[in-house]
Amino acid sequence: EAEGGSGEIVYAIENPQEGLTLEVSCDFGDSLGENGQLLLPEEEWISGITVGETITYSVARNNGRSDRRGAIILTYGDQECIYFVTQDAGADVFYTATTTAGSICSEDYLGVGIHNYSVLLSVNGVSEEGSYYADSDYYLLDLYSDQTTYSKTSTIPNGTYKLTAGDQLTVGSLNAEMSGYLDTSSGGVERTALVEGEVVVSNGKIVATLKLETGKVHLVEYVGSLEIPVYFLPMEGGL
Repeated sequence: EAEGGSGEIVYAIENPQEGLTLEVSCDFGDSLGENGQLLLPEEEWISGITVGETITYSVARNNGRSDRRGAIILTYGDQECIYFVTQDAGADVFYTATTTAGSICSEDYLGVGIHNYSVLLSVNGVSEEGSYYADSDYYLLDLYSDQTTYSKTSTIPNGTYKLTAGDQLTVGSLNAEMSGYLDTSSGGVERTALVEGEVVVSNGKIVATLKLETGKVHLVEYVGSLEIPVYFLPMEGGL
């Protein structure tokens, strides 16, 4: 499956010969483009091959837009056996966001040094009044971290955020209750909840892998500034 994992090959050598050992190599293979053309993979995605009583290996997550196929090649003397590994494309929907407009940080949200980053990813952004535009897609990612800058803006902290229930907000949480996919039209906003989700923030890039309650997996990517405004609660007796 697209998320990757580990695999095992069970093998037997029927007529072992003295001085020969089983050798294992890997061909990272190819993937199929939208028009059926072969595409070379960008990275080594089969790794951690170990040879013992069985052969074990690991497959990295496929974030690509197409299926891919590789091979683990077993060689014993002049005999060769090829074990194929195939993996599904990374998602049902691929979305490239271009703006974080509408995002906001609430510092010390829970009163225990945990800060809330309400991140809104889209192409169209929001209006001057902060409203959604019709006929647009939005991804709302409600993240929690122990890092902030205590300034007018704060950078969305690097890290991995995983989906958690609304009453289990901790550092590294992606809040299931407040996150989701928003589909807007002239008639309003339709929100689809998440059942699984992981958001990785790293040096000016956000990659969100989100499984909606419809069963579809959306892969959302954003590259750009991670600076978002900070919302300050009014102080008692203040202006």
